[in-house]
Amino acid sequence: MSYNPKRLKDLTEPVEPITLAECRAHLNLVPDVDSDDVETHPDDELVLALLGAAREHAESFTGCTIARRQVEQAFDTFPEDGEPLELAAYPAIELVDLVYTHQGETSSSSSSDADLNLTLDDYAFPARLVLNGSGRTWPALEAIPNAVRVRLEVGYLGPEASSDDAGETLPKQLRAAILLLLGHLYENREATVEKSLAEIPFGVETLLRSYRYRLGMA
Repeated sequence: MSYNPKRLKDLTEPVEPITLAECRAHLNLVPDVDSDDVETHPDDELVLALLGAAREHAESFTGCTIARRQVEQAFDTFPEDGEPLELAAYPAIELVDLVYTHQGETSSSSSSDADLNLTLDDYAFPARLVLNGSGRTWPALEAIPNAVRVRLEVGYLGPEASSDDAGETLPKQLRAAILLLLGHLYENREATVEKSLAEIPFGVETLLRSYRYRLGMA
């Protein structure tokens, strides 16, 4: 059975790294303020839905895991000869768990597990799991689909994150690209339009391209 990475599966609800207030400001939406000083706008629900769509497009185009959440990635087997296990995640903040099936049993390990002795290389682009020490190999596995499941905390921090939160803040290029696409989706809500549209210089894909890491993609 060959080594084949698979798609990420969300385990928790994504937390957007761009706030509703930032979206309103970008779209020039002035909220109403009630007697409790709570700001609302009639389009808030729509804006949040479009923000999620814009962020998902940015993730799909770049391969980056932009929104903060826990994800799981499955593999049929480990790499050969103890090579690093490359993950479809960046940035990766923490290894939550590594679950694998061998000798008819399911084992679980984290980055602090002394037996497997792993390091989450979060400097790699994308992130990877590395066996510490030379000459070491991954455990033997049962020949079944999804014998390995890696669970990670991933994503960028939003502007409301505290100094104690682990992780990186959302890069300005990614933020600008998501807001540009949000503005387009908000202003154009039908599949077709009467006016001619043209992409602006340094548009969405230009801003996203430097964060694109997927192999075999231009």
